[in-house]
Amino acid sequence: METSEGARETMALRPMTVAAFYQELMAALDGLGVPVKIWEMPCEVAEPIAFDRDVEHHAYDGEYAQRFWRYCCKQRGCSRVSGAVSRQGEPSAPVLGAMDLACTRFRAARRRNTPACRAA
Repeated sequence: METSEGARETMALRPMTVAAFYQELMAALDGLGVPVKIWEMPCEVAEPIAFDRDVEHHAYDGEYAQRFWRYCCKQRGCSRVSGAVSRQGEPSAPVLGAMDLACTRFRAARRRNTPACRAA
């Protein structure tokens, strides 16, 4: 993690409990002087456990994390090219509550009275 002022904190990505990850992440952000407050309960999962108390989940697969990261980078690059050509590109974004990405594509109606505007 790096701030725009150049302060930097690192955090090893390795198998650890969600609670340990949460504690380490919050300590790193605090060390950077970045006050962060989040809702600690995960959403859209059966039997949620607050992040700071979840000592049950601890899996981490570095290979798949790298694959996901590379895919996200690739999608963002494609969106930039698309946006430069059509002026309508939007970056990919993670979908909350799911391990998925969404990329919104739409064509704005040119006039207010077009069928697309009336349907909306």
